[in-house]
Amino acid sequence: MSSPSQSPASPLLRPLNTSSAPLSELVSHHDRDLRARTLTSLLAALSPITDGSSYDTTAGSVPIVSTKDGAPPWGTLSILQESPRDSSTNASQTWLKLLNHVAQLLVREHEIVAVLPKRSGPTAHVNLLIASDSSGDDDPMDSVDGYLIARNPRFDSPEPSPGNPVGKLIAISSQEDMLQYLHTYRHVSYRNHVLCIEVLFNAIVDAWNTYTAVLDDHDPNSTAAPVEEAHNHFILRKKLLNSFVTFYSVGKMRRRFLAKPFVRFRNAMSGMWQAQVEGAFGVASRPDERRPFTNVEIYVFEALLADRGADAYPGLSATLAAARANATEAFYTKDTAWDLHRLLLSVLDSAQSAVDTLFTQIALPSTSCLDLSRHLSDVLYSMGRLHFMVHRSPSISTHMKTIEPVLSKAIDTYLPEPKPAASRGRSGVGNACTGDLDQDDGVTDTTIEISLAHKEKRVGEACLWLAVRYQAALQSLTAEDTLPNDRVTLTLCEISGGDKSKTDLHDWKDVMRSIYPSRANSADANARNANISCEEAIETLQEWAKSEGNRVLRETHILRKLSHEFYGRWHAEAILATLKHLSQLDPKKTTPPGNINLAPFEHTFNSIGVSKRCCPICTKLLLLLGRPPTTSDGNEDNGYHSTPSMVFSSHQNIYPTALPPYLPRGIAFKLLVWLEEMVKRAVEGLVLKRRSRESEGTQKAGRDKSADSAGESPGRKVRRKRAKEPGSEFTDVMRELGF
Repeated sequence: MSSPSQSPASPLLRPLNTSSAPLSELVSHHDRDLRARTLTSLLAALSPITDGSSYDTTAGSVPIVSTKDGAPPWGTLSILQESPRDSSTNASQTWLKLLNHVAQLLVREHEIVAVLPKRSGPTAHVNLLIASDSSGDDDPMDSVDGYLIARNPRFDSPEPSPGNPVGKLIAISSQEDMLQYLHTYRHVSYRNHVLCIEVLFNAIVDAWNTYTAVLDDHDPNSTAAPVEEAHNHFILRKKLLNSFVTFYSVGKMRRRFLAKPFVRFRNAMSGMWQAQVEGAFGVASRPDERRPFTNVEIYVFEALLADRGADAYPGLSATLAAARANATEAFYTKDTAWDLHRLLLSVLDSAQSAVDTLFTQIALPSTSCLDLSRHLSDVLYSMGRLHFMVHRSPSISTHMKTIEPVLSKAIDTYLPEPKPAASRGRSGVGNACTGDLDQDDGVTDTTIEISLAHKEKRVGEACLWLAVRYQAALQSLTAEDTLPNDRVTLTLCEISGGDKSKTDLHDWKDVMRSIYPSRANSADANARNANISCEEAIETLQEWAKSEGNRVLRETHILRKLSHEFYGRWHAEAILATLKHLSQLDPKKTTPPGNINLAPFEHTFNSIGVSKRCCPICTKLLLLLGRPPTTSDGNEDNGYHSTPSMVFSSHQNIYPTALPPYLPRGIAFKLLVWLEEMVKRAVEGLVLKRRSRESEGTQKAGRDKSADSAGESPGRKVRRKRAKEPGSEFTDVMRELGF
């Protein structure tokens, strides 16, 4: 039987130096992983010179739903590009959006989370399998290398120990209890964080079921107290989850506010003046078009004006007052556009200030006392108002579309000095400094989303949407028409931190030697390699990496230094998809890994929720994992039935990535072949450009030599004395005298 997992290699078959071995001789998962790390690190370094045309993937059966800027070129996986404006009611998109909301809710500050739903038979029970790019970052695991499926304490489990934060959370029944809990447990392990969210969410489900049952049994002729009590308890449970998520995710909220693209958006918004805003309104509006404020908008705007002073917003204040006095409608007009613009900025600033204050308080020593009743309440209040203006105010939505042309142009003026072309990636996302990276060492989701939105001229609404992403997730997942009938199970799939070689990778020069021959041989060299030798490839890459604009990039460190450590990691969606794939293999034909329980991954859906857009490598891997495995005779296994996993969105940035553990050898080989082909295309382009420059230099030297042989070389031309103008001698004398 063939084994999909790592197979031990015979010492006689294993190359002495696997760094220079061709792909076909990488017999262990460890060696294939090291090669993947090197190839993806090279692609990250070469990303400034690669484009979509250099990516070649095999066609699949499911087409990509592309964005306005065209479909990504790395496969035909079902990718549904996310947009804040998307109002589609397609069931698959709605389902994927909900899964993305779950993944977002589980992010504290730096994690990148993937969620895989599991079927549970005829009942309505939902089981979500969760993985994160951060493994064992804050909680040691007592297990051998491999996966540990967390045994989650449920409501029907024995009472946990008093020191267990999950056990303490179960007993919470008021907002005061929650504040005391958060003060005590300022920092919890990610494992406990996931379990606590499960407890709080299931409490909402129970409260909703109780409320609906009381409402159904209620006699209209009797008192409504039981119904009101059940409904108030349901609202309380939603507030408790909101407080918990807001407290532990305030770091991520702050990172979004402080992200450089978001700061540019904020500066551009505040830098606009009244004439620009009113002029944009005039351009975007039709003469007969009328946009009334909703009743809820009027109520919220009046409350905001009361807090901030109605005199500071005379146009909006007068419009609302006149509508209230005359019982007429109030409209979004040229007279109210500027005040509405400044009111939105005021709410945005208040939210950011509240988040900064709470984050600073949490960062204080654990012995210090926190005034959570004020600081957390400020964040909940201000972020709630901002969420309303972003997602529930048609006037704000209209306003952001109205000023988008001015805003996009203004944001361009706040961009830093243009960097060399080599410092910008294909998708327009600039090179990220190490201080603005996600847990996967890639650029942040904020940078990716705003960069893509800027290309599509929707940067304003995208920035606001990102600012309240947690609030949108909470609102969506706890909506009455979204809540499940039964409790939800969140099962965390953790990876032990016992890997001693997490920073190792193959030497990139040896990898070049495995791809290209030692000496170019026109008779034997592959046409695609353009007769490139490994020596020429290495020299070209080193020369390119040391050029101006490239030698300062973190990604090119691998090409510039004698020693280099791998700083990437495996990705959460790749882990879940790999385990799902292994669980679907026929045990009679394959031998699954012995130290992993694949039962939880049986009967899972093909939809994967992600907190960050899927990278090109994971997109390709998900496509490969959805195809039938190859049997010993070279044919595809017809007994394997699966489709490629679906994610809601993807991006175009490649950064160093590791292979997920237990990835079947055949799939790993196909992925490595694809990665190697992309590296070869990039190297080929650099080599050809280098040869062209050298050829032009040789031709120029030949022309100079010909001119030199005819006595016309610039170095041998006879210097003729220039005739002096009349009176020039007098001028020279005066100059010598100092006049």
